[in-house]
Amino acid sequence: MNYLFTLIGFQTSVGVVDVKSFPVYFYVHKNQSFNELNTPIPFEAITTNEGGAMDISTGIFTAPCSGIYHFSFTGNVAYLGKKDYNIFEVGLFRNDFLVGVGWSQIPSTLTEAYTPNFDTFSFHSTLHLNKGDQISIQITGKEDWVFLTDYDGYHYIHYTGMLLEEDIYASVTGLNLNSNILEEDFTKENGTKICGNKKEC
Repeated sequence: MNYLFTLIGFQTSVGVVDVKSFPVYFYVHKNQSFNELNTPIPFEAITTNEGGAMDISTGIFTAPCSGIYHFSFTGNVAYLGKKDYNIFEVGLFRNDFLVGVGWSQIPSTLTEAYTPNFDTFSFHSTLHLNKGDQISIQITGKEDWVFLTDYDGYHYIHYTGMLLEEDIYASVTGLNLNSNILEEDFTKENGTKICGNKKEC
């Protein structure tokens, strides 16, 4: 139920209602291979980038507002070596801090050098971000002969993200959870008086 301040007469409690001042979501993909360690993975193609928060040239997503975001990455890995076990891992970073890792490991079944095996993996993450936080995907570990692989038009490697819920109080200038005006008593639509601590008086 929406509560109204009797003093100023507008909605201040949104609960779990999905409220956003503007939409933010993207879907991007690669069309070529990539094998650089500890470097944000760039992308070559955009299907959608509503809100313009994803920069495919740098591979960095910058949160335009505070809120809850969801990210999902799917990769295709080529293994060219003959080692007993080949490993590959990709990490999701928030402001250069590792949040989570996607992992691929397969035994080598190659009969001759440079005849590749392939494996796919994916991982997902739901995070609270502050405005200006940056998200990137980076290769954090691999063998020399292992790399992300894609080809123009195949879209084996793709990455998506979206704003699920915005922190309205953090987005509206002068109105946040610590604002003095929130300490004022107000009245619900049915006439029940609510104190500043949101308990019935």
